[in-house]
Formats: sequence, structure tokens, C-alpha cells
Amino acid sequence: MNMTDLGELRERINGLNEEIVELLAKRAEVAKSIGETKRSLGLPVVDWTRETVVYEQVRALALRHDLNENDVERVFQDIVNLCTNAQLEGGR
Repeated sequence: MNMTDLGELRERINGLNEEIVELLAKRAEVAKSIGETKRSLGLPVVDWTRETVVYEQVRALALRHDLNENDVERVFQDIVNLCTNAQLEGGR
């Protein structure tokens, strides 16, 4: 491995970061739509049962991809918070 290889790997990381942020933006847009639907149905924005299901799913995905399931769940806690905020802001 040399500095050129390191630079190329960092460029790959930069590209992946961009893809991750794009996916987060898409997820937030879907969350806004979910928030609108919940409001029209008179449902609360926060659904603890659904959040539990999401965390179970991502823990299983983490294991499938040989990632630490606790670490992945913590990342998704932040993602869920981001999307919950998007749902709340969508109601303004």
C-alpha cells in the first residue's frame, strides 16, 4: 500500500459518504410523507412499536454484513431521530 492507494481509498469513502447523505435525504422525504399521512389519520408521529421493528431489522442486517449490531443500532437511532424531526417539521 502506498500514498496513491490511500488517496484512492479515501476518494471511495468520499463517494460513499455522498451516497449515504443522498439516501438519508430520500429517507427523510419519505418520513415527511409518513408524517403527513399520520396527521391526516390522527395518529401520533412517534410509533415506538415501529421503531422497535426498525432496530430489530437493522441489527439483523448488521449481523448479515458482519458489523457490530449495537453500533449499527446506535447509528439508526440517530437516523430515526433525523426522520422523526422531518415528520414533525413537515407539519408546520
